Amino acid sequence: MSTITKLYPLLKDIGLDDKKSQEFIEIIEGSYRSETEQEFKKLVTNETFLTETTKLRVEMANMKVELIKWNVGTIIAVAGVVAAIVKLIG
Repeated sequence: MSTITKLYPLLKDIGLDDKKSQEFIEIIEGSYRSETEQEFKKLVTNETFLTETTKLRVEMANMKVELIKWNVGTIIAVAGVVAAIVKLIG
């Protein structure tokens, strides 16, 4: 028996009629349901997780390409400096 269902006899003991007791319980249940639904919507779904993971992988792949470009450019620049020094010395 749920907690909300246990309220019904208590409300009857207080002196509320059936209709008022039922309305009171429905209001509480509705409030509880809406709060629960809002919390559920905040949870990360599997689809959201996969979408975010895919975006992260794409960003990582792009970053990897950028790092390779910079490394190749740096190696070429260093090779040019070394060639200039060798030419200057020799």
